[in-house]
Formats: sequence, C-alpha cells, structure tokens
Amino acid sequence: MKRTGIAAAIAAIMMCISLTSCGGKSSSESSSSETSTAAGETAASEENETVSETSTSAEETTAEQTTAASEEKTSETTAEKTTEPAAEKKDEGGYTDVTALAQTFYNAYLGHDPEAVYALFDTEEIDGYSKLIKDELEGKDPAVVFSKKAVVSAIDQSMTSISEIMDAYSDSGQDEWTVEITADDLEDVEEAQLDDFNGDLSTSYAAAKIINYVFYRDKSNDQSFTGNSSAFLNKNGKWYLSYSSLMQSELINYIDL
Repeated sequence: MKRTGIAAAIAAIMMCISLTSCGGKSSSESSSSETSTAAGETAASEENETVSETSTSAEETTAEQTTAASEEKTSETTAEKTTEPAAEKKDEGGYTDVTALAQTFYNAYLGHDPEAVYALFDTEEIDGYSKLIKDELEGKDPAVVFSKKAVVSAIDQSMTSISEIMDAYSDSGQDEWTVEITADDLEDVEEAQLDDFNGDLSTSYAAAKIINYVFYRDKSNDQSFTGNSSAFLNKNGKWYLSYSSLMQSELINYIDL
C-alpha cells in the first residue's frame, strides 16, 4: 500500500507532536540540561521472614528437671531468620517515574538495544493500534505486518540511522554520546487530545506527555544534533512509551507494508 495512506491513517490517531528531523546535521549548540536522570526504574521485592518454632513437653517431676527441660526448649525453638536480598527489577507493567522512563528509552537508543525499547510499550495500545489500522493494510494481517519481530527490526534500523548521524559528528569511534532528560523536557498533552486518542484506539489512558525534541550530544567534542521525539502514556499510575507515536515518528519508515 502507499505510505501516504498509512501515514495519514496514523496521523489521524496521533497526539499533536512537533517532530524534528534526524536525517541531517543541525545546530551544534545543545539546550539540554546538565542534570541527568537515572536510567530505568527498579522495584524491590522482599520475601517475608519466617520463624519456625517447635515445642516439647516434659512431665514435671523435680524442680531441676523442669529447669533443664525449659533450657533445652529455648535452645531448640530459637527463630532462625533468613532474609533474601531485595530483587531489583523494573515493575512489570510500566514505570512510576515518567522522566526515568524517557531516559531509559533514549539510553536504549544510545546502547542500540531494540528489545529494551519494545519492552517499554503497553499491550493495550499495541492491540488498539492494530485494530484501528487493519482497514488500511489492504487485507494484510496486522499481526504479521506489526509482529514483534517486525517492530523490533524497525527499531533496530531506526537506531542504526541515529548511530550513523553520531558517526558523522564524532571525531573517532571512541567518542562518548549522551542524551540528558529532565522533567522540564516533558510537556503535558491536553485532555481533549488525549480523549480523542483514547476514543480512536479504544484505550483508557489517564494522562500523556510528549518530548518534542532532544539533543544527542557528543561528550568528547561537544557537538550535538536534534533527535527523535517521543510520547508517554499513563494508566493506573504507570507510564509507558507510546507505541503509536514512535510508529509515526520513526518506525513506519522501516516497516514492510
């Protein structure tokens, strides 16, 4: 099918995002903050301490026997505490800190880790997008066109495109690149726009935020370029990377339609 048709269909369900081009060099001046947000979010889970006790009984015969039995019981029933180290992992089902989520997304681009990006999506949005876009695929199965394998491959190609721009700005292969995200980089999406988005996709997101542009900055020579925009959705107190938004701004160019 024609890309213009699919692009129009996607645009109809998108929140208003001012996209920036990653296809060429731009200003070397960076407006990103020096404050970096820790990538990723961890949630600790701790097993309960268990105490087992056994008791014995003995006939009371003499005062000496009673004392001895009591001491033996105390020794045998001392609680043995075992505490597992806290397991560090991202909460299944999203991030509580949207800034940390955004930083994780861009860190995945810096580290060329497409699987890490795919893990940031919410299945509710993926399903809603597939149902909405089905009629635009001219009979093709959206489960095949937008399979996890196809989407991960598209993310990988998008990352390669960003890497090629980095190479053009780098002085050497050892240059270190960074993207620094702060809360000020995230803008709220208006309620009316979010209502339209939820209505089109049959989703139930309570809030949304966008990053209109970012700066990829070479820490070695202080060169920079504007990079890929992004959007994030909140449901039940957890934040997710917007699948639809990334599909529009980046991935549709690498999907075999």
